[in-house]
This record gives sequence, structure tokens and C-alpha cells, in this order.
Amino acid sequence: MNSKYEGFFLGFDIGTDSVGWCVTDSDYNVLKYKGNAMWGVSLFDEANRAAERRGFRTARRRLDRRKQRRAFLQELFASEIAKIDPEFFIRRKESALLPDDKSAAGGIFGSDVSDKAFHNKYPTIHHLIIELMNDQSPHDIRLVYIACEYLLTHRGHFLLDVNPENANKVTDITGIMGELYAWFDSMELERPFDCDGRAFGNVLTEDNRVTERVRRFKELLWSGKNPPDIEGYPVDRLVMIKLVSGAKAKLSELFLNEEYKEIEHNDISFGTADFDDVLSALTTEIDGDEVNLLRIMKALFDWSQLVNILNRHSYISESKIEIYDKHKQDLAILKRLVRKYLPQKYAEVFRKADDKLNNYVKYSANLKNADIGNAEKFSKCSAEDFCKYLRGLFKSVTPDEADKQDFEAMLSALEDNSFCPKQVVGENRVIPYQLYYIELKMLLEKAQEYLPFLSEGDEYGTVAEKILSIMTFRVPYYVGPLVNKDNKHAWIERRDGKIYPWNFDEMVDKDKSEERFISRMTATCTYAAGEEVLPKNSLLYSCFTVLNEINNIRINGVRIDPAIKQGLYNRVFMKHRKVRIKDIRDFLSGEGVYSEGNDK
Repeated sequence: MNSKYEGFFLGFDIGTDSVGWCVTDSDYNVLKYKGNAMWGVSLFDEANRAAERRGFRTARRRLDRRKQRRAFLQELFASEIAKIDPEFFIRRKESALLPDDKSAAGGIFGSDVSDKAFHNKYPTIHHLIIELMNDQSPHDIRLVYIACEYLLTHRGHFLLDVNPENANKVTDITGIMGELYAWFDSMELERPFDCDGRAFGNVLTEDNRVTERVRRFKELLWSGKNPPDIEGYPVDRLVMIKLVSGAKAKLSELFLNEEYKEIEHNDISFGTADFDDVLSALTTEIDGDEVNLLRIMKALFDWSQLVNILNRHSYISESKIEIYDKHKQDLAILKRLVRKYLPQKYAEVFRKADDKLNNYVKYSANLKNADIGNAEKFSKCSAEDFCKYLRGLFKSVTPDEADKQDFEAMLSALEDNSFCPKQVVGENRVIPYQLYYIELKMLLEKAQEYLPFLSEGDEYGTVAEKILSIMTFRVPYYVGPLVNKDNKHAWIERRDGKIYPWNFDEMVDKDKSEERFISRMTATCTYAAGEEVLPKNSLLYSCFTVLNEINNIRINGVRIDPAIKQGLYNRVFMKHRKVRIKDIRDFLSGEGVYSEGNDK
């Protein structure tokens, strides 16, 4: 470098998608090299978070496990179905292909029964399941397989710790309300309200409109007024009720913390499909106790969704059949009213496919008889958007006396977004496996009367018991992928042979697999060379963390005495689950080392 550049300064401005640089002298004048100012910027694509990629990977694994459950079931049914229809499974696999691409001719049942006749008798899979659950007269084994396959591949979540034999307990709100109250008790806080679980649940489920729920909660809990302020209370109770009712809210307002305005997921809603991912991200952004409160509140919201799906029925399939029938009835009323009062709009409502038009075509996503218009980016619309579209369509219509009852019923359903309900909705994610398990068990009990092979068994149980084990089986997280032991990405300790849900304990050494899982995840300490790190929530590390925080306390810039530190640890931090600044001040004042006005 030329001597005239001695004493230069090089500065960088580093961003998420660019790096700027500049060379100046001591007076911040930009220097030149060969007549060009020495500054510039390098642009590049912003790094993507792993969340999107992780979402794809999770979905892929979920589909792989679904295929595996289907394969287990086929293996159990294969020999019996082959006696009457050797190509049944081939046709099932190729059912989505064009006729010329199929290796086996015919519909799902070959030449025995046409697909049209099957669907006319069983409009939905739930019609078939209910018939098999309630009727022990002999049915085609292929029908039993189809029903079992659906229940196993759409088995629901495993979030509720309820014995599947007592599936009715999944609709009991008292346990979740107990968890909510226990959280406030553990934090040594006054309970947010005093309310019977049944009364609380009635408000959550009797009306789908969020604003109406909030209004009724205010009447139930606080005599129609906003909740009174409680000094130092860390949770806004009205915001909590709004979230549980299905509204959107801000974490900064829920937890009365201005710092949360800066986090990425300050705006939350329990009704969004990705809330579980949001909650996982929040574990690194907010206090752990607050995350636990959000989980409990989400459980209350999910409970209300589940109760609304069941709609006073004991079985999911019964509820789904009722939804199918209501959609059919609502659609007939809608078509009749549109033909009579808005004939010029009939094609727009039921035929036109336009991404900007939230009509029935877009709501149902049925393009079979649709007039394809601006449908290049066609996607389904929500029930809310569909009902809003119809409300605008009928706002100027005055019905005849003969149609008044149906018209008012339609407007009422449009108001709470329950008109033409669909069976496959996002809310299905709140259905637990216990409800599907009880349907599968009843179905198999009836089928055993006319399918003897279901009662045949070996040392692992009968075929029916093995099918139920497929429903309840989950690979423990510490076991990892069920691959060969020599796979470098796996740590499972297993015997040679095929692993099934019913022989898992025999084929896999869970204790050794768990030990290998922990050892491969354990790093070495950066402070003590050669020593393994302690778990974050271990007693010893928790003690170190607390003492490290206490060590930073100063009064007028002077560290407190070690004896005071130990007293603060043993008599304050060991006594209270959540320590407030006031608790520390009160203790220090009692020890005579702090007084009001000496607040530094």
C-alpha cells in the first residue's frame, strides 16, 4: 500500500443480505484508489430459516409413517383378501391413475361392485364406519379393510394423556381448567377468575362468534364489565379470554411486557394452523413459564374446537355424517333461493371459477363442471370468506312468506360461518387418536363375528389386537429412525429382523437406545476441559445459574456480602417459584443493607 494510505480506516456495515465497506482517513474522508472512491457493497440472498425446510421434512416423515401403517394392515389382511380378490390392493394403489395406465382393470372392487354403487351406498367413509360399528351381519372383507385403513391413516394426535379405553374423558374440561388454576397457584398468583369448568365450557362452545364469546365471558366472570386491575398482576385477563375465545392478540399485551413488541411472533392466534410451530419458536423468545401458560390456553381452545366437531355425538363418524347431511340440505336451500331470487347470479355462484370470487366453486374446490375463468392461481377460500360473499349477495333480498323460515335459518348460519359445513377442515387437527381408537375397536369386535381370521393369533396377540396396536404405536423419540444399526445417522440398538408395533419391545433395546441418544447429544464443557456438559434444567446447573445472577447484584456499585448472597439464595430463590424485584428488595431491607431511596 502506498505510504499516503498509512493510518487509513476500514469500516464494515454487515446486514442480513448485504455487506457494505468503506475506507477513510482519520477525518472520515473517503479515500480513492486509481481515481475511484474506496467504498462499495456486496449483495446476496438473505439466509432462510430452517423452519420451512423442517416443515417439509416433518410432513414427509408423517406421510412415510402413514404408508407404513397401511403396509402393516395390508400384511395382516393380505392372505384372506387374496382368496376372493388377488388384485384388490393393486387396484387400490392405482385408483388415481387413468384407465390406460392401470395394470388391473375395473374399479376398486373389480367387476363385483361398481365404484358408483359403492359411493351411492356410502357417500363418505364415515357412513361405512358407522354401519360396520353397529351392524354385525356379514360384510365384504374389503369393506372392513377400507374402514380400518382410513382409521389407521387418519388416527389423530397423541397430545392427551387419556387411556383410549376411556375416550369419553377427552371431552372433559375439568382437567384443563385444573391445569390453568394450578399454573397461577404455582406462580403464587391470585387465580384469574373463579368459575366452574362446565359453565366456562358452555360459553366456549355455545356460540362460534368470537365477539359473542368474549361478551358472555365478561358477563359470567366479571358481571359484564372489564376485569378489575390487580396491582402487579403479570397477565391481562381480558386478553387471555380473547385468545381462548379464538381472537388474535399480542403477547406484549397478554403478559404486559413492552419488550415483547420487538419479537417476531408478538401477534398470535390459537386458530392458525401453524401455531404449534410458533409456540416452539417462542420457547427461545419469552419466559418458559409463560410458554406453559400459552400451552394450557391453547388446550382450552382446542377443547372447544373438538366439542364443536363432535356436536353432542359420542363418535367422530356420527358427527361427520351429520355435517355431510347439513351441507347437502344447506346446498339445496341455497340453490333454490338463488334460482328464485337471484337467477342472474346462479352461474356466478355455482359455475364460475375465479380466484377473486369467493363463491361455492372456490369454497368446495370442485372444478368438475366449473367455467374456468381467472383460475391460474385458483385456491380454496375459507368458510368465513364464503359466508361473507353470500351475505353480500342476499343483503337486498326480501323473501316470500313461504321461504322466510329457510331464508332466516340461512342468514343465521351465514352469520356464524356454519353454512354448508365441510368434513375436511383445519380444525380436524384437534381430534385425538382416542376417538378413532374406540371406533376401530367397535368395528373389529363386530367384524370378528363373521371374519374368524381376526381372532386368530400368536404369542403377540390376535390379528384384531395387532390392528389396535398399529393405532396406538408411536416410536419413542429417543429411539430414532428404525433403520439398520450400521446407519451413521441412527443410534437405535436393535436385533435383526422386521420391527412391528406388536414386537417392538422384543426387537429394540430401549434402554441402550436411550443411552446412545443421550451420549451422542452430549457436548463437552467449555469451562471444565474434558467434562460433559450438564443439562440446562439439572439441579446443579440451575443452582449455578441462580447464584451467577445473584453475583451481579450491586448496591451503589458494591457487590453484596457472600453471606447475604447465600441468605438470598436459600430464603428467597429456594422459597418462591418466581422471584420478583420486590422480593429481593424486601429481603435486603430486612438484612439492613438496603433502604428506599438507596436504589442503585
